[in-house]
Amino acid sequence: MVLSLTELFSSLETSIQKLPYILVAGDKEKAAGAVAVRARGNRDLGVMSVEAFAELIAQDIANKA
Repeated sequence: MVLSLTELFSSLETSIQKLPYILVAGDKEKAAGAVAVRARGNRDLGVMSVEAFAELIAQDIANKA
């Protein structure tokens, strides 16, 4: 099965929309032991430590339960 570029990007976009967070770890973040976080809806949550991000998602999970 071969997908056209339109089908491929449509599938990728759908997959991305299901992700509640996107993490970016570039050179600056790596040096700081941190990640840049964006929430669904393109909300920039800023740079935070991995531990702080783990606490954030733990709170989200607890709030949904």
